[in-house]
Amino acid sequence: MRLAIDPQEAMEFWEKLTSGLAAADDAPYFPADAYEERLWLFLLRGLGLVLLALFVHQHGITFQWIWTDYALIADNPLLRSERGMLQFWLHPFASASAPLAGTLLYLQYLVFGTNSVFPYHVTPLLAHAANCLLIWVILRRLGAPGAWLAAAIFAVHPIEVQSIGWASRQVDVLAALAGLLSLLCFLVYKEIHPPAPADFAVKPPAHGRLRTMMRLLFLIAVLLQPAIATLAGLFPLILWWKRGRINREDWIDLLPVLVIAGLTVCLGCFASEHREAGGPAAALNVLDRLMIAGRAFWFYVECIVWPQPLLFVYPRWDISGDLWMLVFPLALAAAAAVLWWKRDLLGSGPLVAVAVFLILILPHLPLIRSEWMGFSFVADHLQYLPGVALIALLAAGLSGLVDLIAAVSLRRVARLAGGTLIIVGLATLTVMQTRTYSSELAPWEHTLKYDPMSLTARGVLADDYIRKGNAVYAELFPPAFLERVELLKSHGGPDAGATIFEELKRAAILESEQRYTDAIQIYEQVLRIDPKNIDAGLHLAVAHKNRGLPGDLAEALRCFEEAAQRNPGDDALLNEYGLALVQSGRVSEGVEKYRSAILINPRFVAARLNLSNALFSQGNYKEAAEQLHAAAQLDPRSFEAFMNAGVMLATLKNYPAASRMFEAAVQLRPGSALARDDLGVTLAQQGFIDEAVDNFTEAVKLQPDFREAREHLIRAIQERDAKLR
Repeated sequence: MRLAIDPQEAMEFWEKLTSGLAAADDAPYFPADAYEERLWLFLLRGLGLVLLALFVHQHGITFQWIWTDYALIADNPLLRSERGMLQFWLHPFASASAPLAGTLLYLQYLVFGTNSVFPYHVTPLLAHAANCLLIWVILRRLGAPGAWLAAAIFAVHPIEVQSIGWASRQVDVLAALAGLLSLLCFLVYKEIHPPAPADFAVKPPAHGRLRTMMRLLFLIAVLLQPAIATLAGLFPLILWWKRGRINREDWIDLLPVLVIAGLTVCLGCFASEHREAGGPAAALNVLDRLMIAGRAFWFYVECIVWPQPLLFVYPRWDISGDLWMLVFPLALAAAAAVLWWKRDLLGSGPLVAVAVFLILILPHLPLIRSEWMGFSFVADHLQYLPGVALIALLAAGLSGLVDLIAAVSLRRVARLAGGTLIIVGLATLTVMQTRTYSSELAPWEHTLKYDPMSLTARGVLADDYIRKGNAVYAELFPPAFLERVELLKSHGGPDAGATIFEELKRAAILESEQRYTDAIQIYEQVLRIDPKNIDAGLHLAVAHKNRGLPGDLAEALRCFEEAAQRNPGDDALLNEYGLALVQSGRVSEGVEKYRSAILINPRFVAARLNLSNALFSQGNYKEAAEQLHAAAQLDPRSFEAFMNAGVMLATLKNYPAASRMFEAAVQLRPGSALARDDLGVTLAQQGFIDEAVDNFTEAVKLQPDFREAREHLIRAIQERDAKLR
């Protein structure tokens, strides 16, 4: 039996079916629909963006601290000091955080502490969801095709994972939020939006209030992340794009923003050029930097279009003698020239998108020094906000291709199916990329999977080995890797110096394994390559001191003296020099070295603790207590401060006070067998034998080869049994 199908009815059914897909269309900025329908559709799409961003990235909120999170958050003494927040504003370059970024971390620490990473991951996640909304609203105002698709791609793109999943990089997301709000205020203030229908009454904005908010939000963004200062270049660019001119009134309105941006850029360049930033990459000449900048542009384009694989730290490109890399900046210049030449055909949008990306990424290109250059020339977090321009260009191009389909119904199906495929595909990649941040070592293990010769990854794993002992030397530095290091050293050029970093890591691991002779050989080799290397000179002296062979202490003092003459302003070196002098019996000279280190760095807690010990040994109890108190004020959670205080009080036979100090030390570091043993000793001296036995028992459990704790336990048990008889 054959069914008779009326073509007209089939067409009507198809039209009704596809009319339900109208949500896949880009809604006009000034639609003819009723206000209520427009509002609900707007809210529905906005809610979709927020839920999309939260759902895809929500796996990362339970992850751990990684890499710089410890120095900037978990172990940052400024966050624990009463004057810490003030230091972020008085010494912004020394604090390693922008003033407002440091203040935000300080407030987060006051409220949440550092026992849980959850609040530090939730903050950037919520800010990212808000950024997705702002990008959609801004692109709609600019009349960019595919605005919602661009915002959705931004919400789920794996390139954003690093900024969201890396707690100490939350500043990138928060600064972007403030910057986008400032840009939106500018667009509303300048009434930049698609042309309104003749019968549509546009309500004039509150100019004065919006102008003030634009400037204030821009200042907040800069104080969070100074690199976002180049966002100021977008304001006149958009005016030229949308109006074809920039009048005198516009320049006056933008003057405060441009002044803030100019001062920030000048201060940033000055600070970068007058500090040791960028490691060996800082020696690159102008041509090298141009080649790398051009290659970085095309690398970021590739990451947007094909985001696999994404690494925590990418390999630094070897450009020595590779003039062929000039093709990258030349290709960029050629692409810009074509976009300018064909702007009548393509419109100015593509040219503006490329210009926006270059303006925002400029502070992160190796045209000026940056700390990240010491690890890589590119990074995912560097293009968190700049990448929006490339994503918008990609979405506009895809939207233009779909618009070539003549039939409205087919166009809607193509837009919905294609958009769904892109979003689901990118979301899947993002979930997979998020897992690479699931633990402290996961990003580095993932990096080594794709870049087995990564100096930075192996260096971080070496640090973890030194701290935890969870690997073996041969696994961290296999023969093939060592051959690569030797090749780089013999190759010369800027990258050759990068191997010094790796050599120092190898020597540090050898020291941790008490292979001092092998470590000394590496330190001496490094000093032959770089005689002024502070770390090598310092650790060579320390290795001699720790090896303990006849004549080693004298050799250590000689190395310390030579290193101190080359680097008289190094506080860490002076502190170690003081330790060696005290060990050799020259306590007074050691005290002077400690004082010099503290004079250079008044916040040097370890030097104050060592000075306190030395003064105590000289019988200067009053100043020893003062230095100990100062150390505790600088770092109220200093385990060493409480341990030293306990030892001093026990020496003075003030056992009740000493036991309180050791109890505080145990609370700070429950896994310390030494703290448990010392606490047991002071408790036993007060007659609390049962409590002493419990602490000695715990010390032996924590460290079975702890001979003194085992002897203390045996004596305490014998004393307890004697009392029971």
